[in-house]
Amino acid sequence: MDKFRILFVWPNLAKGGGEVALLNLVKSLPNCQITILCYEQINEFEDLPGVDIFYINKPTKNKFNKVINKIKFLIKWLSYTPCYDISIVNEIPFLCMFSWLVMKLTNKRYFLWLHVSRNDIGSPYRGIINQFYKFSIKEAASLIAVSNYCRKSMESFLGHTLKNCEVIPNILLFRPLVDQQTSSLIVNCKQLKIITVGRLSPEKNQLALVKAVNEIIKQQKLQLHLTIVGDGSEYEQIINYINENELESSITMLKSVMNPLPIIKSADIFVLPSLTEALPTVIFEALYCQVPIIATRTGAAEILKDGKYGLLIEPGDQGQLIAALIKLGSSQELRKYYQSLSKEALLPYAPELVIKHWQYLLAKVSS
Repeated sequence: MDKFRILFVWPNLAKGGGEVALLNLVKSLPNCQITILCYEQINEFEDLPGVDIFYINKPTKNKFNKVINKIKFLIKWLSYTPCYDISIVNEIPFLCMFSWLVMKLTNKRYFLWLHVSRNDIGSPYRGIINQFYKFSIKEAASLIAVSNYCRKSMESFLGHTLKNCEVIPNILLFRPLVDQQTSSLIVNCKQLKIITVGRLSPEKNQLALVKAVNEIIKQQKLQLHLTIVGDGSEYEQIINYINENELESSITMLKSVMNPLPIIKSADIFVLPSLTEALPTVIFEALYCQVPIIATRTGAAEILKDGKYGLLIEPGDQGQLIAALIKLGSSQELRKYYQSLSKEALLPYAPELVIKHWQYLLAKVSS
C-alpha cells in the first residue's frame, strides 16, 4: 500500500508546545510520507528519520525583506503541494490566508491545526484582511483543535459553531526523568519548592507568580523557593523585579532547559499562571512527574477535569493565586492526594488513543 503523503506547514520550529506536538506526531504516525515546510529557521531542530524538513528563510526585521520572504515561501509551498495528499497547516493568520490561495491554485485540500486560544489572543489584522483571515479558516477541509477549550475559543472568534472541527489532543512522549546534565541545575533547599516552566512572555504571566511569592514570603505565611525555567521578552523585567525586592535567595532563574522533567520532579508544587492556554504541555509533564498543580482556568482546566486533579484559579486573579499557593503549600496531605491521582489524569491522553484518532481522520481523507 502506498504511503499517505502529508505536508506539514509551520512558521518555524522554535521548540515550543506546538513544535513538540508536531515532533511527537510525525514520530508516531505509521505508513506516512511526511515533509515539514517551515517559513523560517530560528534554530536547529533534531533529525527525524524519514522526515524531510525544509526551511525557506532566515529571520529578518526588515519590512521589505519580510515581504520578499513571504513571496518566496508561497512559491515554494505552491511547488510542493501537488506532491502530497493533504496539507496540515499551523493556524497562524498569514499561513491560513496562504492556505486558501494555495488550495485555489492547486485544487488541494488543507487542514488547519489549532494550537492557540484564538479568541483570547485575537487577530493581528483589522478590516477586510481580518475578514479574509476568518474566511480562510472557514474554507479549510477540517480544523483540528488540541482541546475543547481551543475549539470553543475559535467558535467565539468566528461567531458561529464549528461543524468541521475534530478535537484531538497532542501526543505525549515524555523525556527521561533522570538526566545528568539537567539534574545538576536542581535547587537544593529547605523551603517549599515551587516551579513554573514556559516561555517568558506577557500571556504566560510569570511576573504575577513572582509577585505572589514575594508577598507570601514578606507576610511570612510560608517559606518558599521559586524556580522559573524559560526565556523570552519578560526575562529582564522579572530579573529587575527580583533584584529590586531582594529576592535573589528565594527565586532561581534558569533559561531554556532541554529536558526540564528532572527539575519539575524535584519540586513540591507546579504553577501555571498563564492568561491563555489551549492545551499546555507542561501540565502533562507535571502530572507525569507526579507534582501537585495550581493552574488557571484555561485549557489546563480541561486536563485537570475542572479541579479534580489540581487546584484551579481564574486567569489574572492575584488573590486567588496567593490563596492557592498558601492552601496547597500548607497541606502536605492535599499535595499527596493530588500526587496519587496523577497517573489517572493522564489515562485519556495515552498515545495509542491519540494516534487512533489521527488515523481515523486521515482514513476519512484518503477515502
